[in-house]
Amino acid sequence: MLKRTLAALCLPPMVLTSAALAAHKHHPTNAAAARTVIEYSGQVNERTANRFAHVISHNVDRVIGLKITVEPSEESSFSQTGYIAEVDGRQFVMSKSDPRNGGGIEVVTNGAVGRDAGVFDLDGIYIVKSGGMHQGIASFGLQPVDEATVRLNPSVKLVEQPF
Repeated sequence: MLKRTLAALCLPPMVLTSAALAAHKHHPTNAAAARTVIEYSGQVNERTANRFAHVISHNVDRVIGLKITVEPSEESSFSQTGYIAEVDGRQFVMSKSDPRNGGGIEVVTNGAVGRDAGVFDLDGIYIVKSGGMHQGIASFGLQPVDEATVRLNPSVKLVEQPF
């Protein structure tokens, strides 16, 4: 009899806990599952390339969105500015280095990059991966992620922010 009384006293909290868990699990505004993806916007050129490169370098192994335009570089000014933005085969490369002291950061992505009105367009969702150091340049790769999967996921919140 004592065992049944103890079991009866324990039963209501377990039922309540199970019901509460079931309600929490199926509630559409489950905040614990929400994830924010920053979608960076702006224009990259020789003046803003350092800022953009540092944003990329601080997002390694994170999913980010990009809605940016990139001004192509001029080969004749590289020795003074250290800025490169060009398509090299199937790769888009943007690099900013210090022409006097060396070092810098490069951002690379494979695949098609749009070009409109003389500027490159990077518009998509990417995961940032470290590519290591090459002759004093820190390299970061932008690997495309299926944009529909990210945008249609109700637990993902996209937040636009200038870089």
